[in-house]
Amino acid sequence: MWVYGAENNERIERSVSLIRHEVTARLPDRVLVALSSVAAAKLAASSRLYVAASGTKKAFYCDICVRHVNHYPQRYLDHIV
Repeated sequence: MWVYGAENNERIERSVSLIRHEVTARLPDRVLVALSSVAAAKLAASSRLYVAASGTKKAFYCDICVRHVNHYPQRYLDHIV
């Protein structure tokens, strides 16, 4: 797991790094792949629902990011989650 941008995200980065070093780094590869696939499926489903519910209006920067997720296939999302 990787968190983009350390600036003003110290607490998040520390929390995620702790989980990454103490938990996910020790999981077997198959378990980690399965967990990533579940997280990616949830991300893809929620982004599609968001886009369907919000239509064409764009309100936030995160809106652009969520819409961008829809351009990637599920297999790619499995690797970036």
